[in-house]
Amino acid sequence: GGGGGERLGRRATATDMLEGYDAVLQGLLGTLFTWLVTAAGAAVVFVVPDTLSAEVEGAVLDVSLGFASGVMLAASYWSLLAPAIEQSADYGSYSFVPAAVGFVLGAAFVWLIDRALPDDAAHFDVDDRYAPTTPSRMVTRSQARSGGGGDGGEQR
Repeated sequence: GGGGGERLGRRATATDMLEGYDAVLQGLLGTLFTWLVTAAGAAVVFVVPDTLSAEVEGAVLDVSLGFASGVMLAASYWSLLAPAIEQSADYGSYSFVPAAVGFVLGAAFVWLIDRALPDDAAHFDVDDRYAPTTPSRMVTRSQARSGGGGDGGEQR
């Protein structure tokens, strides 16, 4: 058949929108789109007012981190675990086993790395201006915007 008659009765996908474009252009458009949405998400810091109390600012951070972790969990499932289970269909009712083993091994690897690496930058030989270890050395968002430091505004 000609035209788009084959598509009747089926929902259009993102792939259909880019169909007919060169593969390099598709990759460029996909990269630019992901950059745009990442930048838009990071730009939230510019619209959060400086006048928020520490409690409200903490709640905004908690919501942001919760949303980001939910997005990563969804991406992990739909892009990694579900396809792994589908590819293991030959194992029948045990098709989840390869994905589950990979998931557990990945979690164990992250746990081991977390235990092996130091907790903060104080263990490294770095300039202390870039490794705040006490609350007095922390820089608030308003201090960062004004150019002041977390130690009474002293500039080095």
